[in-house]
Amino acid sequence: MAEHHEAATFTGLLKPEHFPDHLLHDPGEILLTLRRMNKQRVLLNAHIDAGSHRFVSAVLDCGPRGLVLDVSPDEWLNTQAVASDFLTCSAQLDGVRIQFDLHEVTGVTWDDLPALFAPLPASILRLQRRQAFRMSVPMNNPVVCQVTVYPQDCGDNGDAAGAPPAARVVRPRVADVSMDGIALVFEADTLELAVGIELTDCLISLPDSDTAKVHLKVRNLHQTTNPNGVRNVRAGCEIVDMPARFTNQIQRYIFKIERERRLLESPD
Repeated sequence: MAEHHEAATFTGLLKPEHFPDHLLHDPGEILLTLRRMNKQRVLLNAHIDAGSHRFVSAVLDCGPRGLVLDVSPDEWLNTQAVASDFLTCSAQLDGVRIQFDLHEVTGVTWDDLPALFAPLPASILRLQRRQAFRMSVPMNNPVVCQVTVYPQDCGDNGDAAGAPPAARVVRPRVADVSMDGIALVFEADTLELAVGIELTDCLISLPDSDTAKVHLKVRNLHQTTNPNGVRNVRAGCEIVDMPARFTNQIQRYIFKIERERRLLESPD
């Protein structure tokens, strides 16, 4: 069982017959898509018989004969997966929604660990939708972000005497994280943000992980007002050229938070 199977944000299943122009049927294209999911360590939701029972997995290996999936930490779910008529797998790959059905799922050993094997899917649905797995950040396990802002990036070129503007350090609240982005909440009037602005000097600290320096690009902005009347600006940011090590840290953080939430939601 690999390290990464404890979380992914649920997204409802689609009916492939509603999107015939977005279905891949060529075995070569199907295998290429699965290999990219494996290489990028993409998380997927595996739905048992398209029902309410699901678990988070990933493509551990794939080839012309089929693919190997990671198992769930819940042995009951693994038993149900093997006994099922099919698994419906859904994921996001480079901002594109991926969904496919797997039949004849069996339990195997892969790299001396339990895993699931299934023949290649007959088709894969690829639907463009710019949304990665997003995980809301809990207050009791927060992500910390420090943004050093160089005012010239926001159009400030200094004072009349020509003195260069001083850099400012702000610490917005992190609302959610994903494998390719982060949502930051700034107090209104803290910065003159605009869509397209790049924040090139940002430090992000995940719990139990090293601080990573990242480059953010603002993709969307929304004005919000709290019940107490405080105005905020929520900035959805893309993480540009994310360091590989930080990708792994985010993945582990998402797994951990989702696991804790599922344990809390589980009946005694």
